[in-house]
Amino acid sequence: MKNIFCLSLCVHFVSAAFPQSSIDPTTDLAVSPIKNSSAVIQGNRIRKELIYSYTFSDDKITDSVEWGSVEYDSLGNIVRTVEFANFPNLTMTKTYYYQRPHRLVRMLEDHEYPEPHTYITEYAYDSAGNQILSFCHTIDMSFFDVNRRVFDTNNQLLASYRKKQEDSFHLEVKYYYSENAELFKEENYNATGKLNSTTLYTIDSAAHKKTIFYDNLKGDQPERREVIIFDSHDRCITDSTWNRYTNSLSDLRKNIQQQKLIVEPGAAVYTYNPNGTLFQWVSFFRNKQEKITRHYYFTK
Repeated sequence: MKNIFCLSLCVHFVSAAFPQSSIDPTTDLAVSPIKNSSAVIQGNRIRKELIYSYTFSDDKITDSVEWGSVEYDSLGNIVRTVEFANFPNLTMTKTYYYQRPHRLVRMLEDHEYPEPHTYITEYAYDSAGNQILSFCHTIDMSFFDVNRRVFDTNNQLLASYRKKQEDSFHLEVKYYYSENAELFKEENYNATGKLNSTTLYTIDSAAHKKTIFYDNLKGDQPERREVIIFDSHDRCITDSTWNRYTNSLSDLRKNIQQQKLIVEPGAAVYTYNPNGTLFQWVSFFRNKQEKITRHYYFTK
């Protein structure tokens, strides 16, 4: 019989994705905002992870649903993820293939809605191991999307270029680093070369804190500030966000538009098992607890 464990609160790490020398495509998991590291998974000989979401009413758990699953190989690499939706036909499955111990070379993304279809993403690397190309396409090539990344001699990611279908490559994201090789700014561009948004990072090593400010220059989305707190082992323990925007209110009697500033706070609190695996994360919106998501692990 397989062993299963879901231990009470304690410790492990996976931070929000801050691009440094390369990008790990398995970091952005739909089933969870953060993932367990391959070292923790391998060290605990975990082969499968189930993720359940629990909803609340009057501070009591009223319902639970299996949100997704993650499967691993013996090296701790993710080999398969399944994201479950409210309806079975919306299930999405991703399968990952590796050439070297931790080098992802291919991913299959299977969808069941509105009809079965598959996206294939292939990855290429330079001699230093940086991921320089990702090529996403359908089997019949009716759709394709290419992302090309440029690195400097210090293996820092400088820019990302994108090409869809018959379009030409265009600059999508530009990265800026401090003298300490820490990412402090991103610029995001649209296909016409116009700057859409900027993201600023501030790192306070002494306080184990990263602050992120998102400024959407198009004006159709709110400004957003995010503060991520890590423990002394560099493990993400809280992720707080504030969405700030202005809402227009019509006063027909005075024939004027009134502007009302709205700030929406949100947060996620992460706790870990003694063996280093993620135990649960609790999400809050407008200072009210929304749900708990718990992770359950299986070994051979």
